[in-house]
Amino acid sequence: MRELTTLHALPAHQNIVRLGAVLTSPLGTTMRGVALVFEYAEHDLGEVLRFHGGPGGRALSLYTFKALAWQTLRGLSHLHARGIMHRDVEPANLLVTGGGSVRLGDFGLARSVVSPAAPLSAIGGAVATLHYRAPELMMDAAHYTRAVDCWAAGCVMAELLLLRPPFKGQEAQPAARAVQVDQCRAVWEVVGPPDAVAWP
Repeated sequence: MRELTTLHALPAHQNIVRLGAVLTSPLGTTMRGVALVFEYAEHDLGEVLRFHGGPGGRALSLYTFKALAWQTLRGLSHLHARGIMHRDVEPANLLVTGGGSVRLGDFGLARSVVSPAAPLSAIGGAVATLHYRAPELMMDAAHYTRAVDCWAAGCVMAELLLLRPPFKGQEAQPAARAVQVDQCRAVWEVVGPPDAVAWP
């Protein structure tokens, strides 16, 4: 329902996946459910990364990298300007059409930040895929900002250049509500640990 209401509230944008139809099971049938029908996108950035990072693969051209990065950030900017946080930016959720257009998809964790009814962590469980999770989320912060989407987008951009995730720790179990120590360590090895100035 969160995905459906988010997409209905958003004005159309060329870097946001378009919802074509909502189908429900007919009354009286044994199977009940709702299906969302989206525009067709041939690939996602995860596939692009596997192709370029696999055997015989080669780095993305600077032109391709810039085009993918710019479109991703345009989609996020559209969301953020309307008070919506995606909270799960990762290569698999960045769809690529045959014409090379990037569409931000999978709004199942999206949340309005204009006037949230409860702390953003109140829905329970972890948000964002581990390797793209901002430090404040790894430390189980109850309050956070759109910056978590910007961190994730930065991780995706770095992965497009490196052809591997820039920070790759192991997920703590149980993953929900756990401080992700190993992933924090992977980040701190690259950017340094937080100090008294950066911590707040």
